[in-house]
Amino acid sequence: MKNNFRTIDAIRLLPMAILCLFFINCGNDDGGGPKTGYFAKTIGLGITGSDMSFEFEYDAKNQIIRERTTSGGVTMHLEYLYNEAGMITTILRDGTLFAHYQYDDSGILTNLETFDVSSGSSTDYPVLFSDGTYSIVGLVPDVKVDRQGQLLHHLGLDLVVTHTDGPGIHRHLTPQPARYFGEIGAYSLYNLTLSQKAVASIELRGTLYEAHYKKDGNNNITEMELVDATTGTLNQTWKITYEERSL
Repeated sequence: MKNNFRTIDAIRLLPMAILCLFFINCGNDDGGGPKTGYFAKTIGLGITGSDMSFEFEYDAKNQIIRERTTSGGVTMHLEYLYNEAGMITTILRDGTLFAHYQYDDSGILTNLETFDVSSGSSTDYPVLFSDGTYSIVGLVPDVKVDRQGQLLHHLGLDLVVTHTDGPGIHRHLTPQPARYFGEIGAYSLYNLTLSQKAVASIELRGTLYEAHYKKDGNNNITEMELVDATTGTLNQTWKITYEERSL
């Protein structure tokens, strides 16, 4: 009888043991501590005949709030303000108002207002969106994005991008259509904020390039090369450093 009672007691305790295991193992991979992720801190871009660099600063929501860009010895500072949905509403360039952005309830960009520092004037541009394509009459040619907002085709830059299913350099950031327009549109390519996923290929002005990667032990992309798909010639190289942040 004692053995039977022990069996019954064990059966009674089994659900509790399972619950204990459930709660123990439902923590984060680091043993239950705060979950963290890696965010690009610096990006250095080597292009034939030129170099560029980017430095990023984040807020408590892990949104880029300041970006320092250096190209050809000239430095530009960009600041970003966001709405509650995490979309860029205002960009300041070197401390001066650059543009305002408006969205619908789905996060689709609907209006862009640009500012001219020299004249103090502003220009309002209604934004049209249909079947993944943004159109801003009088500003830039069409820009096509996927369902996540990642850039697919920028007619003004003569740029076509394909993406892998794997995490990219800015894996935790929401792609921002505000970055694809105006004078700063090209920087979405140079700083790779055009996607969350890793880039598979880039077709630029009719030439197709394949992306090759090096990664660290945390699966972060630390180097990306664009190689001419036809000749195998190296065209551009990005080198990336990261900071670990709470998610």
